[in-house]
Amino acid sequence: GTLATGAWGALLAGGELAQEKIDSNNLGDRDKSRGALFSEYSGDRGRLQVRAGVRIDRHEEFGWEPSPSLALSYRHSPTMRYFASAGRSYRAPSFTESFYEDPNNIGNPDLGAESSWSVEGGTQITPYSTVNLVASGFVRLENNLVDYIRAVDTPPWAAQNLGEMRTAGVQLALSGTWPSIRAHLDYTLVDKEQTLDSGLQSKYVFTHPRHQLGVRLNHPLRAGFEAGWRFRLKERELQEDFALVDLVVSRGFSYGRSLLRIRNLGDERYESVLGVPMPGRWFTVETQIDL
Repeated sequence: GTLATGAWGALLAGGELAQEKIDSNNLGDRDKSRGALFSEYSGDRGRLQVRAGVRIDRHEEFGWEPSPSLALSYRHSPTMRYFASAGRSYRAPSFTESFYEDPNNIGNPDLGAESSWSVEGGTQITPYSTVNLVASGFVRLENNLVDYIRAVDTPPWAAQNLGEMRTAGVQLALSGTWPSIRAHLDYTLVDKEQTLDSGLQSKYVFTHPRHQLGVRLNHPLRAGFEAGWRFRLKERELQEDFALVDLVVSRGFSYGRSLLRIRNLGDERYESVLGVPMPGRWFTVETQIDL
């Protein structure tokens, strides 16, 4: 909770204790305890906003893990803001990653905890009240990421730590609002320094898209209806690229709102995770009632 507040800012602190237990035919009868202490400071210094914190985790298997963080935001002018942040994160492997087994997946009880340092910086520009542009870059230095690896097209997937990895990227986002139209465009580039050895496949870490483009558009139709479009394009190095279009048509009524959602309008055949086909075109009809 809040420890102190004043003109200098606010100081928060707290803690948590947890005992996790599971009794499963596959995972076995297992338990683990963990706890954490955390503190956070937030304050303004004129145009500068400061957020600083630290979290210390205690895990019965992996011991103590500190995770400090710092975020700064500087208002250069009414239309421009700079921001930067840095921090460390930590994650212990789950019961599933450690112990689950089936013909296609094998856990690993010797997995280590994941950790990473991340740094991000960028700027936000609002040239007009209805237009907003955000551009940023980031770098993550990751250690012991957990992934499932196998020989090409040869089950099973086996959980393992990947060692050290550097991930860098840029993000761009442009949004605009007009009297009856809302539009948003975003682009992300991700570059991973580490690569898999020849003849191996990754289930999660190396399947993230290198290039990702997203577009959202909302506009009115006749008779009080409204259309919401969403377009996503993902270009991947180790899997096939794919593009998806979703559509929501909605209308407000006296009782609330009714919606028709159409997912994957183009009936694209794709896999988010290797070997797991995603649904083709499908739709739902919803009604939201105001109480």
